[in-house]
Amino acid sequence: MGIKLSEITSGVRPVAVTRAGVTINVVYRLAARTIEGADGERQEGESPYALARAIQRLVVSWDLTDDLDAPIPLEATVLEQQVPVPWLRAILDDVYEDDGVGEAESSSDAS
Repeated sequence: MGIKLSEITSGVRPVAVTRAGVTINVVYRLAARTIEGADGERQEGESPYALARAIQRLVVSWDLTDDLDAPIPLEATVLEQQVPVPWLRAILDDVYEDDGVGEAESSSDAS
């Protein structure tokens, strides 16, 4: 019997995004990392709006907070206004660079 697609796309996976000595810990959806999604992001280009929408689609959680320690919501409109574009690009680069194969956490473990 074959392997069901749901077995390789369910769950989430953590990745640490580090630039200039600063690390943001991100947990992303394995099922959201598809060729179609990646091609769509490339076709839309590097616009901050496209990056923010991609992060909203891919990322389940992260440890980025504001100066009062309130979590930065993973909503495209918030990301567009508050998160510097180089960090948006770094997060996407590292999520897509991560092989996504290995020990995935269940969605309930990521909370």
